[in-house]
Amino acid sequence: MSYGKRKVLIISYVWPPMEGVGLMRAMKFVKYLPENGWEPIVLTIKAEKSAAQAGSIPSCDTKVFRSDYRDVAGEIKRLFSVKRARCGNDGHNEAARKGCEKSRRSPSFIREMVLIPDDQIGWYKFAVDEGRKIVGREGVDLIISTSPPETAHLIGRALKKAFNIPWVADLRDLWSEDHFRERPFIKKLVLRRIEKTVLKDADRVVTVSEPWAETLRLSLGAGKNKVEVIENGFDEEDFGKAVYGGNKKFTISYTGKLHADKQPVAGLFKILKDLIGEGRIDRDRIQVDFYVMGYAKPDISEMARSYGLNGVVFEHGMVDYKRSLEIQRVSDVLLFIQWQGRGGDGWYSAKIYDYIGSGRPILALAGKRGIVADLISETSSGIMAEDEVSLREALLKLYCEHVENGFVKYAGNEANIANHSRKMRARKLAALLDSVITKGLGDGSVRKVKDE
Repeated sequence: MSYGKRKVLIISYVWPPMEGVGLMRAMKFVKYLPENGWEPIVLTIKAEKSAAQAGSIPSCDTKVFRSDYRDVAGEIKRLFSVKRARCGNDGHNEAARKGCEKSRRSPSFIREMVLIPDDQIGWYKFAVDEGRKIVGREGVDLIISTSPPETAHLIGRALKKAFNIPWVADLRDLWSEDHFRERPFIKKLVLRRIEKTVLKDADRVVTVSEPWAETLRLSLGAGKNKVEVIENGFDEEDFGKAVYGGNKKFTISYTGKLHADKQPVAGLFKILKDLIGEGRIDRDRIQVDFYVMGYAKPDISEMARSYGLNGVVFEHGMVDYKRSLEIQRVSDVLLFIQWQGRGGDGWYSAKIYDYIGSGRPILALAGKRGIVADLISETSSGIMAEDEVSLREALLKLYCEHVENGFVKYAGNEANIANHSRKMRARKLAALLDSVITKGLGDGSVRKVKDE
């Protein structure tokens, strides 16, 4: 066992200079775990550092080890790209045409059915080899794997078995029951079996909400002592110096991913159109800004035109994380839209915590019962609007306050908000790791390398 701080190896596929919201959870754990008696060491993939991304790399003393990676999904895609290119001159007969159509459909199907558990399985062998060197050389006391991708958990499990040290599996999204990823039925059955086989060997399983934890407990046949909840959070140090001072126009902002079907905005646009048409809202005194990204995002600009909201609703495109926090900090109101459908009851979205940390009121298009409603109620950070009537009332209330005062007051419960910081989440994780280690010492577990 290491002296001083205990050492934890964090296996994370996503790491700077890669970007994305999935990066933040692991990166903030790495930032704050040292304050709680744990020295993090990171295992990730090799990546080229670009000038545009260099600023996103954490400026800390954390050891980061990068293993090789085989892009199997890319190889499949390139293989079928060659076949499609050959189809260009061979589509003059029916048989050739059908063959070409099949080749266009094949890459995604093969990836789904062959790459198990996910497209990043080509990382597994390289990461396990590198991980064995790290654990042996650094004297690692515990392993954390974070997903997606779930290949990280296969790596964590392999290292646990090789060295007989504790392993914690952290699921930012669900695995076989993930509501973001549509999968063929057969693959889903396969993933359920793999998930149960892999995660039963974890000393603890962690996820981001109680409904998702309960889903995992049921699928694994495990209790609360096996599957625990550590939510996402916000880092007060990320918000910079931007200060809210009111806006000339009443400004509502939405930042981040948006799914056209699962996070509908049509109801909001209809009510805005009605209130403007009734003269209750002056179209020259309101602005709704969408800074959106995602493969399934709606065409906000086209929708705005169809509702006659030109000059009111604006689509700005994606901005980086730092800029999104600046936008949140200076907006009058922040818009949150709950995921509708399977898995939505356990979906907080990392965005809701950034919203809470921004110090601006939230207008949440979500039910008045559930984890989002509980969070907003606990922190007094916004208004819930579960239907057209409550959304209309909320919009008028907030708009009129801005017209009368030139700003929208924020009345968040600062003490309760502080409990949702990344610093507090890392403290909770450290306590969990301590308990896992203590249990291991109690049952006589020791670290040793199995023979090759």
